[in-house]
Amino acid sequence: MAVVTMVLLYGYKYLCQKWKWLKLVPFAFVLVMIGTFLSWYFDLATTEGLRIVGEIPSGLPPISMPPFEAKGILEVLLVSMAIAVISYITSLSVVNKYARDKNYKVDTNQELIALGLSCVVGSFFSSFAGSAR
Repeated sequence: MAVVTMVLLYGYKYLCQKWKWLKLVPFAFVLVMIGTFLSWYFDLATTEGLRIVGEIPSGLPPISMPPFEAKGILEVLLVSMAIAVISYITSLSVVNKYARDKNYKVDTNQELIALGLSCVVGSFFSSFAGSAR
C-alpha cells in the first residue's frame, strides 16, 4: 500500500506541473481517506495482514511526571545531545529565513531557551518535542 501511495504522490507532483489548479486538491489527505476506506472495505488487516492503528483512546493523557531511570541516562546522553543540537540548528535555520524575509533580528539565546522550555514543559503533558521538523 505504501509503494502505491508513493507512486501516486509522485504522479500527482508531475501532474501539478501541467495543471496548476491541481495544487488546490489536498491529495495526501485524499489518499489517506481512500486507503482507509479500502483497508476497511476489503478487511486488509485480516486478509492481507496489513497492520492498522486500531482503537484510538479519546481525550487527553493525564498530566504526569515523565518516567525517569538513572541507569539509562548515560546510554542516551550522547544521542540526545546530538538530537538537541541538530534540532536547534534546524530551528535556527527556519527562524533566520523568516527573519531575513520579514527584516527582524533574531535572539538565538531566546530561541534556545524557548525550545528548551517547550520540551521540558511538554514532557509533563506527553507531548512531542516542538521544533522546526
